[in-house]
Amino acid sequence: PIVLLTIFLVQPRSAHTVGNIPLAIAAGLFVSEVLLPAISKIDETRATRAVMVFLAVLTPYLLVNSTYQGYMLSQNHVSDGEQMAMR
Repeated sequence: PIVLLTIFLVQPRSAHTVGNIPLAIAAGLFVSEVLLPAISKIDETRATRAVMVFLAVLTPYLLVNSTYQGYMLSQNHVSDGEQMAMR
């Protein structure tokens, strides 16, 4: 968290690009050091329930996020004047 905060303070305009690397490393460490050991310690019934809850949260998030990103991409187009200039 401190690294991401530092990146946003030092380079606010490109922090989203530079911050992806430490964020990806932190996510990988979270999965390997926290989630996998926690799943291995619970019994099979609770593990199945945990997976179902995880998917119930993840699926709408991915659907909404992809819809939003698709909408944002559809708003970025080349104007008629710019198209004429390129011709």
